[in-house]
Amino acid sequence: MRFLTLVTFFLMASWSQVQAADALISTSWSSMNVGQIQCLKVAESVLWFNKFKNSDYGEDSAWGSKGEYKAVIGCVDDKDMAFFVVVGPNGEKTRDLVNKISANFKNELGIKDDD
Repeated sequence: MRFLTLVTFFLMASWSQVQAADALISTSWSSMNVGQIQCLKVAESVLWFNKFKNSDYGEDSAWGSKGEYKAVIGCVDDKDMAFFVVVGPNGEKTRDLVNKISANFKNELGIKDDD
């Protein structure tokens, strides 16, 4: 339930901040092999590495913005997973950004794609 609440909240907040034109959403998820605090620290680091500004993290997720694009990495330790969401005006770019963030996160934690 916490997972759905986080995703819904982020999407609603991001939707209102993206320009009134079409907002496109790209998502991904990964298993994770660390606890909540470590996941959040890695998530914030990954957002910073990918040049998302104003990156920060709270109890369940890290977030940041890059121009018209907003990103969130949610950590759901009781499900051993992390989810990635990018919202912005261009679908190809949101897919590219979510793929980069997801790949960097997995790389940081030593997770292989077929794990």
